[in-house]
Amino acid sequence: MKLSVLLPTYERKDLVCEALDQIIQYDDECVHEVIVSDNHSTDGTIDHLRRNYAGFSKLRLTTPLEKGGPLTNWRHCLNEASGTHVHWHWSDDLLCGPLYRRLREVRAAKGYDVVSWPVKMLYPDGFQPIFYSQLELRELPSEKALFHLFTDGRLAYSPASYLLPAASVRKHFYDHIPPVGKLDPNSIAMGADALMIAGALLETDRIGFMDEPLFGFRSHEDSITFKNIDVFACYHVAFAHFQSTHGLSIVHQEVLERQYGDAICSFFFPQPPLERVRSYPGRRFRESARALLRWIRR
Repeated sequence: MKLSVLLPTYERKDLVCEALDQIIQYDDECVHEVIVSDNHSTDGTIDHLRRNYAGFSKLRLTTPLEKGGPLTNWRHCLNEASGTHVHWHWSDDLLCGPLYRRLREVRAAKGYDVVSWPVKMLYPDGFQPIFYSQLELRELPSEKALFHLFTDGRLAYSPASYLLPAASVRKHFYDHIPPVGKLDPNSIAMGADALMIAGALLETDRIGFMDEPLFGFRSHEDSITFKNIDVFACYHVAFAHFQSTHGLSIVHQEVLERQYGDAICSFFFPQPPLERVRSYPGRRFRESARALLRWIRR
């Protein structure tokens, strides 16, 4: 495995430096390259990294020809990658241990093309709850994994929690998802990320799971879901588009009806009962469900 660590960024010089420091600390032989794609930041990100990380030979610094939205930068970063597999390491994420060494060991032992792991949610006050732990489960058939991805929050929506084959990600990079009303997955890049995972699952027969939370998602005021959690519903728009595009029935209408409620894409379902919302696993998904209810009631 030749791993490309993809780190697209915009105006987050300090966070990128923290991320790179951890990547260097936990570097592994399987890491082929670390690509930082800066979307024409005004904070001098590229120059700063060039000066301060010249000794890290795996680091590649790049910039899209023209400034665009997040998906433009993501695609540019992906196009620059030459590894067999990718790990999307968003600029506000953080390695918490030897993730890449463990991935190499798991792949050597089991041969998984797609691997997922639990993550720590890193809050400013030091609170670090763990999400997406599969407990004793070590693998799932891809069809079951797609079902969980689309319906119940058991699997992460972010590809930062996955090892993915580069070829699958390129094939399933969806940057023209039809918007539904005010919900536009493309402009805020919420939906295309999860469909990279869905596409990779479509291309393989199983997914493997690791049990160690060696990666962290930072919760901070600059996060788009922190500013407006209502946009989380864009994922449901993306999932409906993916099913329609590929003629799938992995997630049946009655399941979406029970899980998500009212009009998402072409579905018209009754409002979900509050009891079901309260049963969503984990604080993040309870918050998301409440936000979805607020959007439905408008």
